[in-house]
Amino acid sequence: MTDPIAAIRNAAATARWAPSSHNSQPWQVEIEPLNSMEMRHVHIRLDETARLRALDALDDEMAISLGLFAGTFCRELGSAGVPYRVSADPPTALTIRVGPAPSRKPEKVQERTDEIRARRTSRGAFSPRLLTVSDRKALQTRQWTGLGIGTAASVQLLEDAVLRQSVAGLLERYGAQDFSHFAAWSETYAHIKFVPASALHEGRGFSIESILGPLSPMRRSLMRIVLHPVTMQFLRPFGLPRAMARSLAELAFGSPALVVLVAEDTRPEFFDLVETGNRLAEIWLTAERQGLCLHPLSVLLQHPDARQALRQALGLSGQPVFIARVGEALQPAPPSPRIPTDALVTYRPPAATAAS
Repeated sequence: MTDPIAAIRNAAATARWAPSSHNSQPWQVEIEPLNSMEMRHVHIRLDETARLRALDALDDEMAISLGLFAGTFCRELGSAGVPYRVSADPPTALTIRVGPAPSRKPEKVQERTDEIRARRTSRGAFSPRLLTVSDRKALQTRQWTGLGIGTAASVQLLEDAVLRQSVAGLLERYGAQDFSHFAAWSETYAHIKFVPASALHEGRGFSIESILGPLSPMRRSLMRIVLHPVTMQFLRPFGLPRAMARSLAELAFGSPALVVLVAEDTRPEFFDLVETGNRLAEIWLTAERQGLCLHPLSVLLQHPDARQALRQALGLSGQPVFIARVGEALQPAPPSPRIPTDALVTYRPPAATAAS
């Protein structure tokens, strides 16, 4: 057995490809010094400089984003044969006891990394292909180990046209509210990169091309102006936010299915949301294996009235904490950038030794 630090770094390098709201990657990994048992304590917490703050509901999204990372991180450790144990570290962090690592490098490390890197968030149109029995079973069956710190939300697949029409109606009704909310849209706009997707390698956010497809330099510059938060406010009386909401509604109704994660409690705890993020990481990768993509519809969860309307429309007793359309993408989505592993992982300095 050896010091697990290499396994920790490899797990972080892979987990940084997990999805997060706006591709904000609001994660920090801190490694404690090695102790005599060749164990490492790893602290995974929200990066206060990267987390989204424009709306209160974004706290839930940040917790789920943390769970997406932590779940992928722990899956990578487990697949590499490295023992670990997760514990809660109130109020917004996890502590993972890791190691020691096996002396021999496990097989298929690159295969697992490639699988996670291949995952995409597809914001374009989906094909009319319906979900198969195999798709449904795969998406609803647990294959990963839970983190053991909370209760994950349950998974519901909505394929009925009437329900999809209800959700589409809510998107058209409430989507404009989000797109015209100055603080919320300013935060979203800050993560949109008005450059070709091929030019994004490191950093946060996503290319405008992931929404609109390939653009000429002139149209890219035009969209930078049109979508600016100040311009959006100016164009609000002329219906631009409503038009954007209508387009999103059409995409949702045209999708073969929606996936909804529903927490038992109407006010889920932080660690239940982190556990839900771990479950969502499993669903997202399972969808990729089935040839499917996810596109979150977060505008229905970021304002209390929209979330309540969604609960009523779907007849839910619990709280919806995630909703996305799911289907086969007509065009492959471009990859999003990622911050370097060295910017993600830090090392806690050893405690000072008292002078004798």
